[in-house]
Amino acid sequence: MPAVIAVTGHPASGKSTLADKLSKDLSLVVLHRDVFKEILFDTLGSETVEESQRYGVSSFALMQAAAEALMARGISLLLEANFSPGPGRQELLALCRRFNYRPAEVLVTAPEAVLATRFQRRIREGTRHPGHHDAERLIEQTLRMRQPYEPMQLGGPLWTIDTSQPTGSYYRGLKAAIQEWIAHE
Repeated sequence: MPAVIAVTGHPASGKSTLADKLSKDLSLVVLHRDVFKEILFDTLGSETVEESQRYGVSSFALMQAAAEALMARGISLLLEANFSPGPGRQELLALCRRFNYRPAEVLVTAPEAVLATRFQRRIREGTRHPGHHDAERLIEQTLRMRQPYEPMQLGGPLWTIDTSQPTGSYYRGLKAAIQEWIAHE
C-alpha cells in the first residue's frame, strides 16, 4: 500500500531540509508548499502580508491537487508544509481514503530560541523569497513559535524530531523507521 508522509512544524524548524534529505535517501517524491506559494508570488506579485497569506491558502490547494495526481498513480510521497490539525488535514485524509494510502507524519521541532534565531537569520541573509514578507511577520511568527506545534493526528505513525540536535543523532533512526514502515504494508 503506498504511503504519504506529511513533514510539518513551525517556520524555521528545518522541515524543507529534512524533507529534501528524506526524499533523496528514500527515493520519494517531495512536494513543498513554499514552491507553489513562490510561483504565485512570481506570477501574481505579493505586495502585502495579506496577499502572501491569501497565496498561502491557494498554495495548500495547489499542493493537494499535485498530491492527488501522484496518489492517483500510486506514487508514495512526502508533503512538506506548516500543516496544523486544521488546514489540509481533512483533505489529506480524504485523499488517503480515496486512493488507499497510509498516512504518517514527521513533526519537526526545535526550542523556541532556536526557531527565533533561525527565522531572524533568514531575514538578515535574505534566503527566502521576499513574497513571504518575513520581516513584517517577525513578531507574529515569534509569538506563534511560543506555542507548541500540534501534530495533525493522521492516524498513522508520528515521528517527532528536534532539529536543534546534531543531524546524526536523529536522522538515521528516523530514516530506518520510515523505511521499515513503508516496507511493511
